Amino acid sequence: MSAHQARDLIERLAAADYDETDAIQAELAALGPDALGEMLAQLPVLDPPRQFIVINVLRGKRDERILAALSPFIESDNSAIAQVAIRAIAAQGTEAAYQALHAALPGARDAVALHLINALAASGVHAAIPDLIALVKRSESDSVRYTAIDALGKLGASEAVPVITQCLDDESKHVRERAERALSRLTTSE
Repeated sequence: MSAHQARDLIERLAAADYDETDAIQAELAALGPDALGEMLAQLPVLDPPRQFIVINVLRGKRDERILAALSPFIESDNSAIAQVAIRAIAAQGTEAAYQALHAALPGARDAVALHLINALAASGVHAAIPDLIALVKRSESDSVRYTAIDALGKLGASEAVPVITQCLDDESKHVRERAERALSRLTTSE
């Protein structure tokens, strides 16, 4: 019955107003594990607003099928969908989830990279440190560089001190400020 309820609720989202959307989202979240398969099956064919809502519901669920279903959404052209997919994958809290996020980082476009960097830092994924250092060195985006610097500071990446020190002379004020903060964090924690 839960799968049928999930299908009906997802269909109702197409015509729902703001208040109805919140209520439907809460109903979807309350459905049992039998509904999860239906949500995952419908996800690829839904329009972006419904994809966003269903992925947001999946953030609160723990199931190994979620990682495989959401991984393609990391590189969605819709930044909001990519962001919520990254958060839902990180919320799985598994090594496989963190590996999937880490694997997506090197080729990610800037908007996606920002969300990946934040998720990896919040999750304490130390395996991402070499890729974060590479982003600090090579990214043309100030926001990607300073977000990677923040992440390196949060991860306690003492091996990044030489690269972060070079950022003290960056032309971007934001990069310089984040470098100062990260170096303060890294050098006082040693």
